[in-house]
Amino acid sequence: MKILIVAQFWRGAKDWSYKEALEQMGHDVRTFDIYSFFVNKSGRRSSLRSKIADRLLWPLHCWRMNRALLRQAVDLDPELVLTIKAKEIFPSTLRKIKALNTGILFNISTDDIYSPRYPTNTSRLLQRDVPFYHCIFTNKPWAIRREMIERGAQRVEYLQFAFEPEINKPVKLTPEEAVVYASDVVFIGSPEKERIAVLEDIAKRGWNLKIYGPDWHRFSVSPELQRCIVGRPVYFEEHAKVLSAAKIALVFFRRGDRDLTNTRLFETPASGVFSLVEENLEVSRFYEGGKEVETFKDAVEACGKIEYYLAHEKERKTIAAAGYKKAVSFQYTFMSRAKKILDVFHSMWMTDSMAR
Repeated sequence: MKILIVAQFWRGAKDWSYKEALEQMGHDVRTFDIYSFFVNKSGRRSSLRSKIADRLLWPLHCWRMNRALLRQAVDLDPELVLTIKAKEIFPSTLRKIKALNTGILFNISTDDIYSPRYPTNTSRLLQRDVPFYHCIFTNKPWAIRREMIERGAQRVEYLQFAFEPEINKPVKLTPEEAVVYASDVVFIGSPEKERIAVLEDIAKRGWNLKIYGPDWHRFSVSPELQRCIVGRPVYFEEHAKVLSAAKIALVFFRRGDRDLTNTRLFETPASGVFSLVEENLEVSRFYEGGKEVETFKDAVEACGKIEYYLAHEKERKTIAAAGYKKAVSFQYTFMSRAKKILDVFHSMWMTDSMAR
């Protein structure tokens, strides 16, 4: 089957994992890189000059990108067009693709596209695109899925995040790496005020806390927390090394994005590290608290559990091993997520009543 994936293929993006999973299943997968049309092609931090240029030239770049996407979609004539986020696509482009071939249009939405707190995760174009997709896949809770339906979505399917077994796994460190990456507690991710509040309390307790991720320079934090910030993202093999060198890894969710899960929820246990996760009902659907991961409600509980599990190594390693076994045995992988996408595709392809 011919599949066209339309996404932002910057370093660290999970979009590559969907491509590789579908290729391993024997499909002819082509890619269309949205960010190759914009000044900021990294998908992450850029200079002030690049940001200004991107803002001023965005309409022109967007028009060029849409014209190229339409041309590639028509020339390839794929059975499935799978867009990931894709906040730059014109509704008219999707309408023309549907009119010019018989393919099915899917979108994977990993952000809350209606969130006012994170406007850079969405766009008016993406919100207007919702009714044009045959199906939207999202990891968001029911309230957001219902909102998509109320705003015209034809079909919304629940699709969780995943991990990549070839990358997210326990790794053996060299003596030098063990020293460089060693930590009592590690957090990998971007800053958010709720996260900072918890991390401030942890930093003041004097444990060896290390924080990796972008944009930490934008926030004012205490001297204790500042000393813990490594201040750069880690991807792929280095991401696995950071987790393998940690005794405890923290997993937070974005409140402003109405997240109850994220990629870290699957990557972290799969890396074999003890995972201390923000507690919510969705987490309990995937892991048993106190046996496969440990959970916390606030900074006080987080600090209490860190203190306990640093002092009880055997219990900590037992829970880490159980979390690893669950992630691997229950197939929380991109391959399993890709299979679900294709299951929905085949069910729709065989349904004559679907209005293409």
